[in-house]
Amino acid sequence: MRNLIRFTVLLIFAAFVTATTSNAQARGKENFEDTVDEYFKLLTSKDLPILDKYKNRASIIKEADYKNRYLLLANEEWKGWGEMAVFSKTDGGHLIVVTQYDCKQKYPSYPYYSRSNCAGNIRFLTLEKNALVEAKNLMPDLKSLQLYGFYEKKTKRLADSDDKLMFELPRERKDILIKLAGETVYSLLWNGQKFEGSYVD
Repeated sequence: MRNLIRFTVLLIFAAFVTATTSNAQARGKENFEDTVDEYFKLLTSKDLPILDKYKNRASIIKEADYKNRYLLLANEEWKGWGEMAVFSKTDGGHLIVVTQYDCKQKYPSYPYYSRSNCAGNIRFLTLEKNALVEAKNLMPDLKSLQLYGFYEKKTKRLADSDDKLMFELPRERKDILIKLAGETVYSLLWNGQKFEGSYVD
């Protein structure tokens, strides 16, 4: 009977230690590699249309900067590129931002932002019930014509009709840069809840 009581106490103690350790790990430093990889696995072709073409999604990861929670997406066949970045939210969750650009011709190397004939989009996502859903109302009310106008004022030249707005996601920064014909015109700085915008002179 005494041995049974001792065994029961040991089991309770072991369970307590395991629970405490798990909670501490959850509160501690997150595993950046797991964070980025898990979100990348949850992306659908709605978030990243190129996934319809490449069923082996790992084949389009050109660079993985896990420390900064960033992926550069490109390969030898794709006439374009994309990026994914993970931002920390003040509520403890994450904002996942994904871009994809498709070009009229293949460009040999990164960076691609000086290219003008590539069209694409940007998606803001957050995790709900183990799925990524669109995150809304995160950016300032900004019109494309305002950015084109600022570009022409800044560079003293007219934007070409083929020039498209591009979003450069950060690695070590906290801001997304909006570029036009390779020129940075606007910055979206993440404050943990939303993006604060400012023109870049």
